[in-house]
Amino acid sequence: MARNRTDALVIGAGAVGLSCAYFLNRAGMSVQILERRKVGAGTSFGNLGLITPSHAKPLPGPGVPLKTLKSLFDPTGSFHVRPRLDGELARWMLGFVRNCNSKQHDYIAAARQQLMASSRELTEKLVRGEKLDCQFNDGGLMMLAISEAGMADLSALGKSLEKLAVESSEVDGEGLREAEPSLRKSVLGGLWLPGDASLRPDRFTAELNWACHKRGVQLQEDCEIKALNQDEGKLVSAFTDRGTYEAKHFVMAAGVWTPEIVRSLGLRVPIQAGMGYSLTSVRPDPCPSFPLLLHEAGMAVTPFEDTYRIGGTMEFAGPDAEPNPKRFMALIEGAQRYLTDPLGIGEPEKWHGYRPMTPDDLPLIGAVPKLPNLFFACGHNMMGMSMCVASGRLTAELVTGRKPHVDPEPYRPDRFRGMQLT
Repeated sequence: MARNRTDALVIGAGAVGLSCAYFLNRAGMSVQILERRKVGAGTSFGNLGLITPSHAKPLPGPGVPLKTLKSLFDPTGSFHVRPRLDGELARWMLGFVRNCNSKQHDYIAAARQQLMASSRELTEKLVRGEKLDCQFNDGGLMMLAISEAGMADLSALGKSLEKLAVESSEVDGEGLREAEPSLRKSVLGGLWLPGDASLRPDRFTAELNWACHKRGVQLQEDCEIKALNQDEGKLVSAFTDRGTYEAKHFVMAAGVWTPEIVRSLGLRVPIQAGMGYSLTSVRPDPCPSFPLLLHEAGMAVTPFEDTYRIGGTMEFAGPDAEPNPKRFMALIEGAQRYLTDPLGIGEPEKWHGYRPMTPDDLPLIGAVPKLPNLFFACGHNMMGMSMCVASGRLTAELVTGRKPHVDPEPYRPDRFRGMQLT
């Protein structure tokens, strides 16, 4: 006998899963969420909380394989792969390389910007409308450079953002340092992005979970999926260590654990775990007044109201790998190149999380062919917080058959061969 029956079962209670549950509930559906650990305990907890429609430029692009080759073998590099025999990783890397051309780069950038621009607007509406206490800050973001090559990169980025209708402006180093005493003289200049925003991610997921709860959304934490059961071409239930859950529609928002959960259905999901790192401390003095992206270091800084966080880097190590302590030190050393005080006093809180990375840097959103009541809302790469709210709304629209508010075509799960059931 089933323990619970609802219109929609959402697997995963991170920022994306909670957003899906919220909009499904608003569409009139009864919703149950299953979470293998605690709400927001994955990547949604310790990330930098940036909402950046300016970050449309995808990882794959012309010349990227050669540029990243050196970093692959540097254990503290911004893009590192731990050596291991892994056929799925090899296939993922091959797919990534296939997307490193001008045509795909421009297509992916437009698709990313469409979703992030929508999510930026919807996130603010959600925060204001539901009165979410998550330290939302709509004050923009500054990208910094400490080299002439870095300044050239930022200038080129600004021109490319014009084509996507993203506002930006270059700022010289002297003007920056006058406005921001936290910056070192090494900073040559920056690119100001007034449309970007930030929030504290752990508070956002906690507050959004409470908003869902008030609306009647059910939640089961510490609940591990053992099997997904299908009958006559549809999913009918999820068997878990907490019982069996039945639903009319299923939404897979389990991040890096998605491939493991759906493997028994014959699906091969091209998601790899990209480990990210962050350090959280008290606010340094002086403290930056707005989020900063440190271009050459490949990392970012977010000042919250009561704390301060630095983070970044990408390491393909597998979803159960232990963190590399050297990468935490690399964050401090990277921030020291730009900031007078890279961290506040005292021992910082260390965190690492697993980003769900796809070969084309686009999420999977939509139904699986021949299993029409299974919807994916996962694979948001490094932009989960920037895309989650729009992804939740789009998923709810696709589940209910309503007109999508953005074009869903670029995110179709069946664009990957392994996602096509036979």
